[in-house]
Amino acid sequence: MSRSATLGGRLPAAVLVLLLALALVADGSVQWGTDPEDLAAGGLGAGSVAAEGNDTGSGSAGPGTTAAEAAGAEVDRLADAAVEDLLAYWAETFEPAFALPWVPPTGGLHAADGIADVGRKAPPCLARTTEIAGSAYYCESADALVWDRGVLLPVLAEDHGPAGVTVVLAHELGHRVHTRLGVDDAARRTMPERYPVLLSEAMADCYAGTYFRWAVDGGGASGFTTAEVDDALAALVRFRDPIVVGEPPERTHGGALDRVLAFHEGYSQGARRCAALTTQDLAPPPPRQDRPLRNRPLAELSTEDLGTYFADLAIRHGGHGPAPVVRTVAGDPDCGTGQGPVAFCPAEPAVVIGIGADGDLAEVNSRIGDHAAATMVAGRHALAATTRLGLPIDDPTAGRRAVCLVGAWSAAGPAQADRTEAAADDGQGRRSAHVEEQWWGVGDLDEAVLLLLADDQPARDVTGFAGDGSGLQRVLDFAAGRRDGAADCLRR
Repeated sequence: MSRSATLGGRLPAAVLVLLLALALVADGSVQWGTDPEDLAAGGLGAGSVAAEGNDTGSGSAGPGTTAAEAAGAEVDRLADAAVEDLLAYWAETFEPAFALPWVPPTGGLHAADGIADVGRKAPPCLARTTEIAGSAYYCESADALVWDRGVLLPVLAEDHGPAGVTVVLAHELGHRVHTRLGVDDAARRTMPERYPVLLSEAMADCYAGTYFRWAVDGGGASGFTTAEVDDALAALVRFRDPIVVGEPPERTHGGALDRVLAFHEGYSQGARRCAALTTQDLAPPPPRQDRPLRNRPLAELSTEDLGTYFADLAIRHGGHGPAPVVRTVAGDPDCGTGQGPVAFCPAEPAVVIGIGADGDLAEVNSRIGDHAAATMVAGRHALAATTRLGLPIDDPTAGRRAVCLVGAWSAAGPAQADRTEAAADDGQGRRSAHVEEQWWGVGDLDEAVLLLLADDQPARDVTGFAGDGSGLQRVLDFAAGRRDGAADCLRR
């Protein structure tokens, strides 16, 4: 059984209480995944209650239908359309790619509701109905695809639209594809080092990417656009590995960046590339985090300290002129029109932070986290560094270069300051102050990726132009900086 998608985030309190009650009624015990603390923390177990046979729960809303019933019918319609398109894609793709016949899942397709379906026969791989909440999976032993129509799909549809629903089902069907190609439970048991769980999850993400490329290119009936690919990725990265302080990092699905990059392998190179993935293609494990990194207060993001890496970068590469000062204003920045709530103003030079502006640092910090807010500010410091190096900051490459440099900063590590000249001049006769404290922890990358998928502000040039780049492209630029370093970013 591939237990892949488990919804993160909090469920409504009424759902938590009801799921607990149903779990107690089912067998007199509370298992992990139905404990209120687990549920409130987003730790929902995988599982399902299925309708019999191939019933996907579809139906139309008729006269007298309640709002909840109508919403459920719409979710079922989205799931039906997604599965139909996915099966059409693999019927067209599988045999030409792998010289093997494609057969739809013989165990059927099972939509389930852990609340409404209590008492009904559980679907393959499950013992009781309540286990489905927030989950979807592929059951290898029965060759069946199962998903939660009561919690998971409604949340995905509301937050991410049809692409969010489709990507989770595409991922689960991706597990079915790699299983058909021999990366199955038996292979993982006998060769765990060759086929770790993280690899099969990366393969499933990769195969999901192949479907979305087909859809964007006009295949099938979905009509997905590149903007909806970003919606799909935002949904996909909700299901990422938790960060456990004081323990070796658990690697099953990978972090947000791992998942985007695996998806892109399939999106850009096709199904054969997914089948060829090995452990060598996986990112190295993140370092153990023995204590939580402190949350950066917004006041700290509004000082010159955050820009230290970029000021030193300009010096190391022969830049001239002063590093920017940082100042705050009430409302929108008073210069740099179009850049957003944080702007680089080259005439001063200054990085200007708007307090109370639409989408300002406080809002981003509350919605995503402190490193999402730091990424917004760092993108403007990156523009400042590039202009000190004589590079353009008002052309189509400026924003992509800035995001790349933010990625390089994220990979610099806590010892970055030790690798620079301890007394570098910043261009104004001042000596650079190096921040020795670690800035980026394991989960902080997730915050940066979530921001880049949703917001083009870090990729805007000095005129406010972000080009036609997608959220996926912004994450790829960020990843390139992490992988190749700042010098490569500056050659762009």
